[in-house]
Amino acid sequence: MRTVLGVMGLLGVALAQAAEPSTPYGRNPAAGHYAEVNGIRLHYESYGKGTPLVMLHGNGGDISALRFQIEHFKARHWVIAVDSRGHGQSSLGSEPLTFERIADDVAALLLQLHAGKADILGWSDGGIVALELAIRHPDQVRRIALSGANLVPEALKPEDLAEMRRDLAEDDAKIAAGDRSQPLARQRQYVLLDLFHPHITAAQLGAIRIPALVMAGEHDMIPEAHTRQIAAEIPGAKLHVFAGAGHGALMEVPEAFNGVVEAFLDAP
Repeated sequence: MRTVLGVMGLLGVALAQAAEPSTPYGRNPAAGHYAEVNGIRLHYESYGKGTPLVMLHGNGGDISALRFQIEHFKARHWVIAVDSRGHGQSSLGSEPLTFERIADDVAALLLQLHAGKADILGWSDGGIVALELAIRHPDQVRRIALSGANLVPEALKPEDLAEMRRDLAEDDAKIAAGDRSQPLARQRQYVLLDLFHPHITAAQLGAIRIPALVMAGEHDMIPEAHTRQIAAEIPGAKLHVFAGAGHGALMEVPEAFNGVVEAFLDAP
């Protein structure tokens, strides 16, 4: 399954070589806040000062997935790290998860914070949300940087889609047996989100007039041809593929990842 939990098992060696931040990002009450947006309680953490930089995690994860990026960028940016709707400490709400809905939540948060135009850094599902923000809320976005994103579910490998269908069937069976736990309901939403979404068209990408950086790992679960397609269809977009890295490049090679993103954000 394309959740952060599924990716984490592949990162053990790489993470052992990277110094873990001492700050408990994602569980830091000193920086944590809640905002009421679009009928849900959205959790976010705020760090630093400067140009707003929103950080968005992947499916099934939370703010902690971007801990290496928060640690690096908070010295020069106002980092706004968000637990997406139904993830981390954010509530799920009564509506099904969609990338459009998650993007609208982030846009509403930025309005509440009077952030003005913000830079967006999104990984995996967070990268899809970054694209949706550029499409749906261009007046609130300065630049977008995304890694490991896809435009349609069919871009995923057939074996990954098959595993998602098995996960969904297992969740449905447990619910039918009487398991009504909130974690199970959330997990089902995570699977449905990636199994049936997104549906971003070439025309929508072609209409983006915001500087974009499209990234992936050389061994990403998103095929490199698809990543290159995204970059080619966004006018003027930059492309970077991290040699030797997988879907979790932001955690596997954080120094290289942060350097590429920083150069993009600082470019004229």
